[in-house]
Amino acid sequence: MSNLKKIFFTSDLHLHHENAINFDKRPWMNTRSMRRDMIKRFNATVTDNSLLYILGDIGTNQQIVREFFSKIRCDI
Repeated sequence: MSNLKKIFFTSDLHLHHENAINFDKRPWMNTRSMRRDMIKRFNATVTDNSLLYILGDIGTNQQIVREFFSKIRCDI
């Protein structure tokens, strides 16, 4: 069994930035549903042995960011 991690990259999550939904034409009604769906999609893609790099524009609300990270099932 290999100890190598599968690596993923993403950026510009804007986890609690309501204007990003309209500006970026994101398919969600609000940031809460966006975060919930992002978590579901990330966890459908990554494994416990994955490493996810998030490159900038995550969010400024540390509580929301920490909660979001805690629900992703890989190393971030």
